[in-house]
Amino acid sequence: MIINLPKEVYTMKAKRSIIKSNAEIYKQAPRTLKEEILDDLKKVLHLHRKYIITLLNNTGAVFVDFCQFLVNIIYEISANLYNNF
Repeated sequence: MIINLPKEVYTMKAKRSIIKSNAEIYKQAPRTLKEEILDDLKKVLHLHRKYIITLLNNTGAVFVDFCQFLVNIIYEISANLYNNF
């Protein structure tokens, strides 16, 4: 087992923190190591394998997209203010 966690029932918040802590390792790992990580997470979290893959691959993506959205809005507002002067 690659990950070392006690056996217990985890809340969704705890599951998300476990996913988040393993996401970067998973993204950089070769295929064989990814399989081991998925096996371990499936045993611990009791989630479907494909769902775990989705969570691992999308961790952090939503926040980055939201930040880019805010930067674009601020840029447009500042450009409009600058052009009005």
